[in-house]
This record gives sequence, C-alpha cells and structure tokens, in this order.
Amino acid sequence: MKDQESPIKVFQNWYSSQPKEVQDTVGLFILTKVPRFIMKEFDVLMRPKETLFSYLDAIGGNTAEILGETLLLRAIVDFSVMRRFAGAEDWEMKKESNIAIAGDIESEQGPNPMSNELRDMVLKFPERQKLWANTAKSWKALRNSSLSDEFLEACEQNSHLASGE
Repeated sequence: MKDQESPIKVFQNWYSSQPKEVQDTVGLFILTKVPRFIMKEFDVLMRPKETLFSYLDAIGGNTAEILGETLLLRAIVDFSVMRRFAGAEDWEMKKESNIAIAGDIESEQGPNPMSNELRDMVLKFPERQKLWANTAKSWKALRNSSLSDEFLEACEQNSHLASGE
C-alpha cells in the first residue's frame, strides 16, 4: 500500500491538523486503549503526539495490518473520544459536575487553588465545547470519506489487485 494512500497516513494528517488539546486527548485515549502498545506513562502524558506517531510508524506495510489498525483507531476515536467530548449534553454535565465539586471543596476548605482551577475550567467550557464540536465535524467528514468502510474496502481490493490475487 502506497504511503499517500495509507489510511494510517490519512489519520496522522487529520490528527496533526487538530488543535493541541485535541491531539493530546486523542493521543492519550488511543495509547491507553490499544492493547499492543506498551505504555511508558511519562511519554504518553508528556509527549502524546510523538509517542502516538512512533506507534503508528511501527505499523507494518501489510495491508491487513494497516486496515486492522485503522479500524482500531477509528473505533477508539468514535467510542472513547467523540462520545465524551462532542456532545453538548456532555459539556453541560461536566460543567455541573465541576461546579458541584468546587462547591464541595469550598464548603470543606474554603476557596483554594483547586476549587479556583475548577471554576476557571468552567469559564473555558464554551470555547472548549466549540473546539470539540468543530473536531467532531472534521472527524465525521474524514469518517465519511477517507476512513469510511467503502474507502477501506477499496484499499483492500487495490491491494489484492496489485498482488495479483
């Protein structure tokens, strides 16, 4: 499979075009959920993009392996990332939760750096919600085109034709 046609490369290009918060989150979710990845916690937390790319670059040139890894990546992003960050109701729930936790902390300890941080996070939620809504749109567009079942099937068929099967 040619590198420019590789679904792994398509995924890497999409991932690289995302804002840092999205890159860090997507990288962390993938690296902690891929069963074959041997996690080095420091690398996952401090260098998620570089660590993820190291993992992706190690995927062999075998079409079946590339397609299998692509399906795994797609599933992790769909079910572990987008479901948690893309929905407006998720952000409302996170907002209410952060406010409640900050209130609990303040009732026990008074205002402090932790409760202040939670309240500051709540103020950033509208901006972050918009960022994730845009990410969800770009992910959906990619899923419906270059990472669709039809595209992956075409990659498999082209591989069979190229190998003379």
